[in-house]
Amino acid sequence: MPKIIHLPIIAALAAGLCAPVAAAAQPADAIHVAADEVATVNGVKTACTGVGKAKREDPRWKDFAVRIEAASPEGDYLGGMTLNVADNKGTQVLSVTCGSPWLLMDLPPGAYKVTAWSGARGPRTIDVRASSGRQSRYVVAFPKPAPAS
Repeated sequence: MPKIIHLPIIAALAAGLCAPVAAAAQPADAIHVAADEVATVNGVKTACTGVGKAKREDPRWKDFAVRIEAASPEGDYLGGMTLNVADNKGTQVLSVTCGSPWLLMDLPPGAYKVTAWSGARGPRTIDVRASSGRQSRYVVAFPKPAPAS
């Protein structure tokens, strides 16, 4: 007897429309990076910034390989972000929190998977590539938070 194939379910899975059963939890051991300071976390130069035009235009930030920006669905910046960064083998590189909307990392060239949260929003996972000589910019658009029950 032939197997019944549910095409709408297969199509939704292929399109990535089905949500995972359990969402990844925010890391409890994330290192806090102070605003507008440069810190080294697990050997990676990291900075947290982005509040105010003068801070965003600080020339120090151009030297970082990757810039992650937290935003609402409408495009407004969101402060308070937690990131888990893993290399292409799945090994955790670092886990940090940042009270500002930008997190900059001077990651070695290569591919990374970044899982991000902003307060109760998330997780959102994106693929990131760090290159030498130029900054890669990524905007993580977080959904609106679920209404309190």
